[in-house]
Amino acid sequence: MALRTSNITLKQLRAFCAIASNGSFTMAASQIGLSQPALTMMIRQLEEEAGVTLFDRTTRRVRLSVEGEEFLPTAMRLLGDFELAVEDLQKIANQRRGRVSVASTSSVASEIVPGAVRKFRKLYPMMSLHIVDDSSGGVCRRVRRNEVDIGLASRDSQDPELDFKLAFRDPLGLVARSDHPLMKKKTPIFWHELEGYEILGLGPDTGPAQALLQMESLPESLRSPKLQVSNASALDAMLYSGLGVAVLPALAYQSGHRKSLRFRPLQKPPIMRSIYFVSRKIRSISRAAEAFQSILLAQIEQLGCTHQWIEVPDR
Repeated sequence: MALRTSNITLKQLRAFCAIASNGSFTMAASQIGLSQPALTMMIRQLEEEAGVTLFDRTTRRVRLSVEGEEFLPTAMRLLGDFELAVEDLQKIANQRRGRVSVASTSSVASEIVPGAVRKFRKLYPMMSLHIVDDSSGGVCRRVRRNEVDIGLASRDSQDPELDFKLAFRDPLGLVARSDHPLMKKKTPIFWHELEGYEILGLGPDTGPAQALLQMESLPESLRSPKLQVSNASALDAMLYSGLGVAVLPALAYQSGHRKSLRFRPLQKPPIMRSIYFVSRKIRSISRAAEAFQSILLAQIEQLGCTHQWIEVPDR
């Protein structure tokens, strides 16, 4: 004989568990927000569907029948599993809706973030993204003030409020027009050879400037350029105009749109820029921000396999 498909509902299971817990139809009805007649009808329908009596009713109290006692653990487990499933769905919904804000340095914003955004948008089309391009110091300040969820920047001293996780490293090198005398050299370029040339800089709170300030043996024109600009686009235009040369990380060169500009690493000593994921120590980031950070990590690892100067740490 074929088994009949059950039409028992979650409402009936909740009603059954509430009565079993309270030992009273009246108290159970109040707990789950039903009238007592409606609750009584629901239990009657459940018993008819199950084909057994679940409660032994007396004038003073309600007790589980033998069949009811056997069924109670199963009913409670089914309700618990359903509530966990709904909770998981809500977590997924919260992850797919909302807003993620990220601040990053210009080179990272140009070369790494766009690919990550493209993948993130495919996975989470309902999620909104806010991307901020700033200096390393500005990125750290935005993270510290809770303006953004995560940052990508060079380390801003030993800030006790911030957590820094190394994302990648790239070398500093010379960026100038291809017709510049240093770019025509067939041999490696050394730091001391930049002495006497007009140096263009991005400002003291950028990653390259912070790295250069730590090297006391470098020419003063490198450590403190007389001509500084506030953003990479302006620097790019000045380099293209032949106003000078700049010391930039390898990834920043990749983001330059002037084909006549070239990058060459500088030797003795090689100086590396380090880019970190920046977050607040006392504030956990959202699941959506975690998802975007994971996609960024994948983009960085892919770049490390294709870019000759990008170093990605073992994770």
